[in-house]
Amino acid sequence: MKKFKYLFLLGLVSLAAYFFFKPSSSTLKKERSDFAVKDTASITKIFMADQQGRSVLLERINVDNWKLNNEFKARPDAVNILLETIKRVTVKSPVNRAAFENVVKQIAGAGTKVEIYQGKDTPSKTYYVGHSNQEHTGTFMLMENSTVPFLTHMEGFYGYLTPRYFTNENEWRDRAIFQYNYGEISSIKVEKPLDQGNSFEITELGPNKFSLKSLNPEQDIEQFDTSRVMEYLSYYKNIQFEGFEETKTAEYIDGIKKSTPENVFTVTDKSGFTKTTATFLKPMPEGATDPEGNPIIYDVDRMYAHVNNKEFVVVQYLIFDKLDRKLSDFLN
Repeated sequence: MKKFKYLFLLGLVSLAAYFFFKPSSSTLKKERSDFAVKDTASITKIFMADQQGRSVLLERINVDNWKLNNEFKARPDAVNILLETIKRVTVKSPVNRAAFENVVKQIAGAGTKVEIYQGKDTPSKTYYVGHSNQEHTGTFMLMENSTVPFLTHMEGFYGYLTPRYFTNENEWRDRAIFQYNYGEISSIKVEKPLDQGNSFEITELGPNKFSLKSLNPEQDIEQFDTSRVMEYLSYYKNIQFEGFEETKTAEYIDGIKKSTPENVFTVTDKSGFTKTTATFLKPMPEGATDPEGNPIIYDVDRMYAHVNNKEFVVVQYLIFDKLDRKLSDFLN
């Protein structure tokens, strides 16, 4: 929190400086307003922290992948949006005299600190991202060691940039549950506690050669449609969750985990690494009804998933329905 305490002092200093520092094209130095990094390929690390004590550290692993807080894979789409913003952000205008005091106070009290690294131990740029203007067409930013905040924007983009500099770790985490190219999967087991006779396991025996086994009773299936098995394996290329369940209590979540799952998917890849995901019905709030007034007990669009006995997330039927196959679906 020390880095934010001195920001309050910086705001007071900036406010005092303003009355004898008159912004003009001749006095505004480039380093006070050059927020952009044009060569985003040279960026190796981005650190962001807010006033609430939340922070994220994004570190480049390779061209396409970034690590989050030394532990997780970062969402590629969110990283790309942030990099695009860092590349294209430009100054619209200095903050005028009438708004100066309020802008500085807001940045001091609720701004997000951004540090951008380009291969060195010290940041090449450090600035603070504040709120939007009244029209929501620009974002107030202040470069570290500068006395003048600026209204910034991106050419061709209507809106403000603050939401792109978010610091919620869960929102930065990669949403992939299963992500396999064809040929990378060794076996898939689908257990159906409520329909055990249709539980099954698929195992690759060689190129385009598979075995299919019933799990209850446990027995090999001699005759099955190989093309349907191959098609089913392709569904595991990009299965993602919608978001973390952050609105319920721990007791509520524990109760869901202890209930009977709809399906348990276990995927083992060629390296022997296994991922398991159990899915559960998502209860609707008491009194929920459909458009005709009929009561709805469970969400018809979303369900819960417990991934690797760790993450508890929300998934969409639209994404998971193609994985919800029965043993009978593969029989000739």
